[in-house]
Amino acid sequence: MMDISRLPDEGLLERGTAARLELESPGKAEAIAAITGQPEAFTGITWSVFAQPSNKDVFLDVSGKGTWETSCSRCLAPIEVPLDVRAQFLGSREAELRQGGSHSLGSQDLDLVYLESDHIEELDLVRQQLMLGRSMAPTCLDTEKGKCANFDTCLFRGTLNASVSYEKEPSPLAKALANIRPSLKLDE
Repeated sequence: MMDISRLPDEGLLERGTAARLELESPGKAEAIAAITGQPEAFTGITWSVFAQPSNKDVFLDVSGKGTWETSCSRCLAPIEVPLDVRAQFLGSREAELRQGGSHSLGSQDLDLVYLESDHIEELDLVRQQLMLGRSMAPTCLDTEKGKCANFDTCLFRGTLNASVSYEKEPSPLAKALANIRPSLKLDE
């Protein structure tokens, strides 16, 4: 836990690792696991948080790397997605800044966040940034198709009858133009 009211002028850097970070509270994690068959979590996390006072505010630099254990959004197969995030923002305790916004620190534009207390849990900041860095609909990748490996399978009806073509059919005009063989006679 970092006490932002007692930061040295040169700032404070905290580093750490976490074997596993749950995404949600225990009740939500169990509900997600009931739907997908496995709980979502971040594993193998290495993180760092740098905090430096800036007038009455705090400059925060948060970074983290790890693996997101989740399910494919198409076939629900378990997948692991590597994540690498970094965020810089300005934290403030001023009540009128609760809605956030942006702020300039020198030539750098920073997001502004409201800090509820003088104590910051570093792992919570890292978890928030990892959650923001996730894909909205992760899929297991098949390098040939670039889609879910089970793209042609519907979980409710089995294999789809439609064949999937990844090449665009040429238009009738393009087909007609392809068959034209111009014969030009040049007068000398």
